[in-house]
Amino acid sequence: MASPAATNGANLKFANARQSSKDMISSFISELQGEEVAVRLNSGSIFQGYCESIDQFMHINLGNCRQIEDGKEVKYWGDAFIRGNNVSYIALRGE
Repeated sequence: MASPAATNGANLKFANARQSSKDMISSFISELQGEEVAVRLNSGSIFQGYCESIDQFMHINLGNCRQIEDGKEVKYWGDAFIRGNNVSYIALRGE
């Protein structure tokens, strides 16, 4: 059985790694604001637009939002709000 000191050290390393991951995610999220992004929903739909705001729950406001299917615009939405629980991923458009 591991000593309490070893266990505390392992917990501290895990906590630091978890905090580092949170910091990386938070940094990425803050960098999205004002950028053109593509948002893929869990349903498979893809929306492109400018990230006007995004929060820690991945709720995102898109300006100049367009729905894309097979690489073509199928609908212009203007301003759109997407709840974070529907988001599969968010990518910068230049990537």
